[in-house]
Amino acid sequence: MDGLDWVLVEGDDAKIDRNRFHDRTTQGIFLVVDGPGTTAIAQRLQVFKNHFSGHAYTGANGGESIRLGVSSRALSTADAIVEYNLFEHCDGDPEAISVKSSGNTIRYNTIRDSQGGIVLRHGNHSTVEGNWLLGGKEGIRLYGNDHLVVNNHLAGLTGRALVIGSGTTRDHHEGETTEERRGNDACDRAVIVHNTLRANKSSLSGETRAYEPRDVVVADNLIVGDSGSLVAMGATTGFLWQGNILWGAAADGTLPNAGYTRVDPRLALSSDGVHRLTAGSPAIGAATLTTTSVPEDIDGHARGTVRDIGSDEYSTLAPVRRPLTPTDVGPNAS
Repeated sequence: MDGLDWVLVEGDDAKIDRNRFHDRTTQGIFLVVDGPGTTAIAQRLQVFKNHFSGHAYTGANGGESIRLGVSSRALSTADAIVEYNLFEHCDGDPEAISVKSSGNTIRYNTIRDSQGGIVLRHGNHSTVEGNWLLGGKEGIRLYGNDHLVVNNHLAGLTGRALVIGSGTTRDHHEGETTEERRGNDACDRAVIVHNTLRANKSSLSGETRAYEPRDVVVADNLIVGDSGSLVAMGATTGFLWQGNILWGAAADGTLPNAGYTRVDPRLALSSDGVHRLTAGSPAIGAATLTTTSVPEDIDGHARGTVRDIGSDEYSTLAPVRRPLTPTDVGPNAS
C-alpha cells in the first residue's frame, strides 16, 4: 500500500534481527523508529543482520529503508544500534539509513549498488563506523553536532561520497518552530578520521547554505580519485585538517597544504572487492591524530599505538569483518 510503513517501533528495547525486507515499488519505509508523544524516541533499539533490498519507489523522498526518528524527535537520544545489515538496490530515497534522533550508532553495515546512503539528517552525538558503501550513488552526509565518522570505506559512488553539511540554522534547540526544526543544522565539531574514499565521482564536499560547518576534524583519511576535486568544501570555520593522503588525477581542492600529503598509497584489490594497503604503503604507521581512540580498523584488526591512514590497517591476517553478502544476513543467518 502506498505510503504505509512496514514496521513501526514505538517501545523501548526492541530487537529487529535476521529479517528480509524486499521488493517494494510504492512510497513508504521498511522500518521506522518513533516514540511516545511528539518529542520522545524509543530507546535502545537493535537492528541486526537484516537484508534490505529492492526498494524501487521513484519519488523524490519517502522510500527510506530505515528512519530513526523524525525532526520533532531530533534532540531525543535513542541509543539505537544499527549493525551488520546488508542493503542492496535500496533506491527509494537518497537516505537508505536516515537518522533523525540523537546518540545512535550505525556500524558494520554494507550498502551496495543503492541510490541511498547514510544520512545524519537531524540530531547530535551519533557514530558512523566501519561501514562499506560500494558501487551505488550516495555516501555519508552529516548535519548536527559532535558526530564521529570513523573507519568507513566508500568506493565507486556516482554521487557525493562524504558531505559535511551546511545549515539553515546553527543548532536545533527546544522551542523551535516546526519549520525551523525541519531545516538543516550545520555540522559542528564532527570528527572524521580513518576513512577511505576511492574512485567516487565526488569525494569530500560541502554545501552552500547560510550557516557553514564549524570546528570539524578531518584527519588520517585516504582520498583517491580521478575526477573533479578530491575536496570541495566551500565555506568553513575552524576546521582541523591533518594527516590525510590524497592521490589520483583529481585536483586536490579546498584544503590547506599542511593538511595532506599527495602520495601513492599503494592499494591492491582483494578477493572481496575491497582495495587495501599493501606492504610498503606510505600510509602505514603515518596517522597523526592522537585525541580520538580508534582501537580497530574496518576489517576488525587491532590498530595498535602507531596507526595507518585510511580505514584499513595493513595486516597479513584474514579480515574479521568483510563486506556482507546475502548469506550473512536474513532469516537463515547464524
